[in-house]
Amino acid sequence: MLNFIPKYNYYQRLTQHMTIRKTLDRENRKPKKWLQNYFVPFIPKWTSRIIDNKKKSIFFLLCFGLFTYYEGFQYLHNKVLHREPLKNKFQRWIFNVKNIPKQSLTEFQPINTLNQNTVNQLKEIYLKCESEMKYGMSRKLMYEIYDSLHLFQKDEERIGFYRQSGYYKKRNQKVSSVHFSQFVKIFEDALKKLNKKGNIITESELVSQFIQLCLEKQDEIKKWELKIQQKRAEYVKLIPELQEQKQGLIRQIMSENPYVTEEYIQKELENKGLYGLGTKDKLQIYDLQLSLHKVLLDNKKAKLENSMLFGQSMLSSEKEKRLIKKIMDEEQIVEQLQAKRNNMAEKFKVLFKKQEIFDI
Repeated sequence: MLNFIPKYNYYQRLTQHMTIRKTLDRENRKPKKWLQNYFVPFIPKWTSRIIDNKKKSIFFLLCFGLFTYYEGFQYLHNKVLHREPLKNKFQRWIFNVKNIPKQSLTEFQPINTLNQNTVNQLKEIYLKCESEMKYGMSRKLMYEIYDSLHLFQKDEERIGFYRQSGYYKKRNQKVSSVHFSQFVKIFEDALKKLNKKGNIITESELVSQFIQLCLEKQDEIKKWELKIQQKRAEYVKLIPELQEQKQGLIRQIMSENPYVTEEYIQKELENKGLYGLGTKDKLQIYDLQLSLHKVLLDNKKAKLENSMLFGQSMLSSEKEKRLIKKIMDEEQIVEQLQAKRNNMAEKFKVLFKKQEIFDI
């Protein structure tokens, strides 16, 4: 048989084919990626990557360029603005003189309008208040000093003074501290305002008054700071149960005596250890009292009109005078309550912008 191959020869030929196949596979196999990157030089590798990702590379190059431009601009600006004089450079290079910049409260904004003595006195009182008080030289303290000097003529000036702090909410405006340059500016503004009014006052006199008022108001402001801290701690710990308890107590007091004053409710809440009246609570109280007083006013007016049905008064002159006086008093109370309610409604609109207020 011609096609017959012995077993040995068959396996021998098969092994030869297998070895040839292995060598071919090994020679034509694709190298692994890390090996390929390892053997490829650095510059061609990254150039190929940049070419493959053109859009990404352009975007990152632009970002890098903008960043370096801004940083470089800032560096040059600061270097030119705060450059060292040539005289100091020569002293440093030749004589090894250390030119340490003077560090003080008035380093960045030199004060030329005031005397050095007044600046030093203001500096002392400023540092004292900063070290002794919790919130430092707060805007509340400055407000109290301005108020005692009668520098506020309108409510807009009071609001503007607090808004200079940069905060929107009143509780943050009062607590915000005043740095030294602002403190000096406030003093200068006070001096200008007093001289504009016609009260001619010198720097030394105003400084003594300013320092005296700071020391007088310091204890009062410290008590206020403690109250603020307690209120904030209570506000953090306040839970819905306490709020419900407070609302229930207000309802109970109002049901017993609807014409009770706001101060009485405040005291009752403080005695129970609850947080004071909020804007919403005050608005609800004013609404209820206003509606009751309006009903009383309408009843009294109706009584007066009914007595004049037949052209002649059914009441005696004394009773008629008393009734007219009561109507006038009731109208005055309604006007006062309406003014309070409108003021509180404005505050409510500022604090709770998304909620609506319905007029009575």
